[in-house]
Amino acid sequence: MTTLAAITVPTEKTHCRRGHQLTPDNIRLTKQGIRICITCARTATREYMQRWRAEHSQENRQRKRRDYERHAETVKAKAREYFDSHRDEQNARRRRYYAANRARAKEYGRARHLVRGPTQNARVRERRRADPEFFRSRERRYRAAHPDAVKASLRLYFESHRDIRKASALRHHARKKGAAVSDFTCAQWEALKITYGHRCAYCGEQPERLTQDHVIPLTRGGNHTLSNIVPACWVCNRRKGTRAGWRPLLPEELAPL
Repeated sequence: MTTLAAITVPTEKTHCRRGHQLTPDNIRLTKQGIRICITCARTATREYMQRWRAEHSQENRQRKRRDYERHAETVKAKAREYFDSHRDEQNARRRRYYAANRARAKEYGRARHLVRGPTQNARVRERRRADPEFFRSRERRYRAAHPDAVKASLRLYFESHRDIRKASALRHHARKKGAAVSDFTCAQWEALKITYGHRCAYCGEQPERLTQDHVIPLTRGGNHTLSNIVPACWVCNRRKGTRAGWRPLLPEELAPL
């Protein structure tokens, strides 16, 4: 531990014990008239505070948490105000840190998302609804600045989410056909196939691949929703076409294989 004697400088010395030059700006006199090296005093204070924080880390974290909870709104408002007025500077600093600590930043981001993911997603959705143009312009700027990265990311997403992309394309097709409701999802399709035992709702066969058939065709005012879709083999789906009057079997009505 640094003591007063360690930073005290005799009158005839021109440098302190740590080699700092004793200029008039680097010397302070105590009430007792003792000369003290200011640089050594600041170093000693810094070392003491580091030791104190290490010894009282848990207590210090709890105190900071209590202070933040007591003044959360004020702290958030000041942080937003500062970030808005120094946006370019903050973004540049973040990019420099991420470039120098890429692996650590990714690990921290994954751990943070596991804890705060739902809350953060809800906050982003709320901000997107409140200011959609801000997000659209930001996405346009990113796509213009990183076209190759965007293409690679989309390609990777399409390859790893084929079923989700197909369900999205079918919903889009249903809306183009004039469906008032188009909310059938990939998860609902998988559950529906399990309910029917992966069998056709018309002939009862179990083909290698099932298709989605609209009981009331889209061209006749049907909706792309769970209550209007049954699994069908390709042959039955083509044979039915856009004709009405075909009644699909219920899962319990299918004959055992």
